[in-house]
Amino acid sequence: MAAGMIRREVKRLTTMVNEVLDFTRQTPGTVALEPMWFSDFVSVFIEEVGPLAGDRGVKLLCETPPPEVAMQIDERRLVQAFYNLVNNAADFMPKGGTVTLRFALSENELTVEVEDSGTGIAPEIARGAVRFSLGVDNTPAQVDAFLAAVKSVVTRFRDMTAMAA
Repeated sequence: MAAGMIRREVKRLTTMVNEVLDFTRQTPGTVALEPMWFSDFVSVFIEEVGPLAGDRGVKLLCETPPPEVAMQIDERRLVQAFYNLVNNAADFMPKGGTVTLRFALSENELTVEVEDSGTGIAPEIARGAVRFSLGVDNTPAQVDAFLAAVKSVVTRFRDMTAMAA
């Protein structure tokens, strides 16, 4: 059990270091889109991150099954985005909490909802929350714009929560 946890943590930290190195070398438009089934992506993510959340006393649930849709995604970056959402939720909730993922697919849009049982976001911050969506067939420029928007909101939220602490 401990060996598996150590392997997962080494893999996660290695990925984070590689992300920092990639970010420092990154130029706009270098997102590596690969075809992938979204349901496979979610299954692997839950298999890898579920035990990490469990080690922190947090349960990771899928309320709805991930849709079986082929997408062009940058798997490494999407894993990091999902991991950050789950990790941040786990940081701000007591043991025994849950992080719930929900998925909905319309004609050309996949919606992912992440909900946690933590104390929540203060109403003055929540009013500024933005809902993001990314279609199932995106160009690298669209993915770049999406990731830049998400980063901006996450940074703003992190700064607001740091000021409140």
